[in-house]
Amino acid sequence: MNKQSISSRILALLMVIAVTISVAAMPADVYAASKKKAKKPKITCSITFKNINGDTVIKKGKKLKVAYSAKSSNGKKVKVRFRTSNRRVATVSRNGVIKAKRNGTVKITAIGYIKGRKRGSKTVKIKVGKPVTGVSLSGYTYLRAGRSTSLKTTISPSNATNKKIVWSSSNMKAVKVDQQGRITGVGNGSAVVTAKAADGSGASRTVTVYSHRYTKEDTHWIAHRGLHETAKENTAEAFRLAGQAGFWGCECDIWETKHVQKEIPVQTQAIDTADSDEIVTDSDIVEDIAMPETTTVEEFDIVISHDRSLQRVYGVDINVESTTAEQIRANSKLSQVCFFEEYLKICKQYGMIPIIEIKDFDMTAEGIALMSEMVNEQGLLEQAQFISFDATVLERTQKHIINTYSITPYTGYLYDGGNVSSAIALAKNKGFTGINLGLASLTPTANSQCKSNGLKVCTWTYRDNLYSDEMLYKHLMSGRYNVYSTTTDGKFFK
Repeated sequence: MNKQSISSRILALLMVIAVTISVAAMPADVYAASKKKAKKPKITCSITFKNINGDTVIKKGKKLKVAYSAKSSNGKKVKVRFRTSNRRVATVSRNGVIKAKRNGTVKITAIGYIKGRKRGSKTVKIKVGKPVTGVSLSGYTYLRAGRSTSLKTTISPSNATNKKIVWSSSNMKAVKVDQQGRITGVGNGSAVVTAKAADGSGASRTVTVYSHRYTKEDTHWIAHRGLHETAKENTAEAFRLAGQAGFWGCECDIWETKHVQKEIPVQTQAIDTADSDEIVTDSDIVEDIAMPETTTVEEFDIVISHDRSLQRVYGVDINVESTTAEQIRANSKLSQVCFFEEYLKICKQYGMIPIIEIKDFDMTAEGIALMSEMVNEQGLLEQAQFISFDATVLERTQKHIINTYSITPYTGYLYDGGNVSSAIALAKNKGFTGINLGLASLTPTANSQCKSNGLKVCTWTYRDNLYSDEMLYKHLMSGRYNVYSTTTDGKFFK
């Protein structure tokens, strides 16, 4: 035997000895456990109900076959049997046919068997009572993106056992809805919102909800009396905020102040007789000395105010027409009153179109001339829009500008309520550029008449409420109207 084989045998013997020692040192319980086979996992099954849950209501005398799915942990077939907790309220067959007996609450249990052994169960409480037979919805369904409101549901019968509603939206990118029925505009588009009775009756109602995120390109946006949702109306601050917000146009309301006669100095020219053959008499000298050194002029200005009185906005109970410009400027309580010239300069600074509403229906010829001259001095006469509820003062303004400056100005007849067809015909006959309709007056018929008469359609005033949201969407996004400009109290666009 060689030395290598002896070494191999010795090494093998030492390994056997080491294993024997380690086994001997092992605790008895561990050793025993190691000799046992691994336990098999417990076989279970799960059951899912498809057409009943804790909200389910079955009408007395009616039957309902339970739909379910059953799955075992080992892939074997599961046999399901049903039980009821109160046969006086509802019975259930072994195969899951529930029969409602009388009003009340009952537990229905499904038991899963695999090869005859119970492997799992599922229990649910249901009610026997009055199911919902009808659902109706009401509320505003046109939203600006970011706006939320709640849809109101009416359940029939009013004494239904379970009035809970399950809400859903077909397009969450446009409109989302929570389980309280609160809808929120998210983006551009529409969604079908469904209100379905949770009691399993199948009663439901759907409504289409529209949402839009407005941009500067959707229309010519006009700030009504400036951006007066964030500043006092018709003030320089409101006009500047409108300009900073990016409005296309800015609307104001103008009045003529009280006219006063004022003497102003005039320059007199001395008579030079040195090189003249004219004989100057004593009477000529007397007449020259008696020449007046002043002349009388009529002084007034144009003030911006929606109301004739300054009481509502400024707390000062005076009327613009009966107050001089000097008196207004001297009153500290009226420091925010904006004069027409300042408004025009702000419009020019921010590139806004002046939308000038003539509130003073009795504006004098001098007032119309001063107003037009101020607009022209700012280089805005061709862009400015003159609007009024009074067709006469609007026509006088139009004629003055045409005759004085050879420019045909934009004139818009303001109208809201009454016979819209007559207003459209009047605007056409007067040669006005467009008609400004209150948002409720703009209908498909009125729109068609404006189009056939060549009148631009301008609408006002959309405020921060759900009704305005609805009208705004219909007028701008429905495709049924050709709106030229849109006047709003706040900034509705991005």
